[in-house]
Amino acid sequence: MKCRKNVRKLIQEYNAALPANKPLTALRRFRQAVLALKAAPSRLPPPHNQLNRYDDYVYIHQQSMAGHPNTDPGPHPGHKGPMFFPWHREFLRQFENDLRSVSGDSSICVPYWDFSRDQSPANAGYPFIDDFLGGNGVGANHIVQTGVFAQANGWNLNLGASNALQRNFGANAAGPMLPTASAITAALAETTYDSAPFDRTVPGADSFRNLVEGWVGPEAVTNIHNRVHVWIGGSMEPSTSPNDPVFFLNHAKETSFGRSGCRSIHLSCTTPHQTASACLRVTRT
Repeated sequence: MKCRKNVRKLIQEYNAALPANKPLTALRRFRQAVLALKAAPSRLPPPHNQLNRYDDYVYIHQQSMAGHPNTDPGPHPGHKGPMFFPWHREFLRQFENDLRSVSGDSSICVPYWDFSRDQSPANAGYPFIDDFLGGNGVGANHIVQTGVFAQANGWNLNLGASNALQRNFGANAAGPMLPTASAITAALAETTYDSAPFDRTVPGADSFRNLVEGWVGPEAVTNIHNRVHVWIGGSMEPSTSPNDPVFFLNHAKETSFGRSGCRSIHLSCTTPHQTASACLRVTRT
């Protein structure tokens, strides 16, 4: 059985390995598969013209948010509404399958980052290390300089405002700290998946989805999912956020919230043709 693991375990395994064995570790194999996907040809049909298969994912995510200003409450195909969890779950599933295909390694899974626990270099599961995701950005433009995902080492961004990966940890006042364990515990205690009007305005008491997506919660501006994006900053803030591979570790963790919180789903659709936003009021049991 394939299982997504905490990146903390993968980093610990990597650190314990002898130099000759490090390429065989799950951490290194995942990292190299991501690089291979960036070198693989696009699979989107014309008129799309992305430069590689990794950029297909950046483009798809960008297009899921295209034409919607930040002030638009939603719901949208993958955000600000009930489809947040299933849309990103399928997005990660296809990404994971492509990693397995380009690497020839059927065991590869996207690891998850426990961002409420591993928040600094002192923590064993902090993913921003040189041998994995690289570190914070530096200089006036907050360009990442370390690791294989630095532009200096060949990781070029083809969509978005910058052609270099950018990070600016904790600099945005909307997300100066990463989410807390207590915020996650509170979200998991909410028994209603989502409620009308099925957008970013639904109170947390009526929407597990909105609590995890991060439009409501204990903090005034951003929470959980949104707060991770904002705390990392740089390339993780716009709709092209999959440009930063940490995007996938972030969503792997949030997908685990959705799975643990939605074991039993009850739909109140009156017809099979209603959209999710029109008919979905889900209670977790």
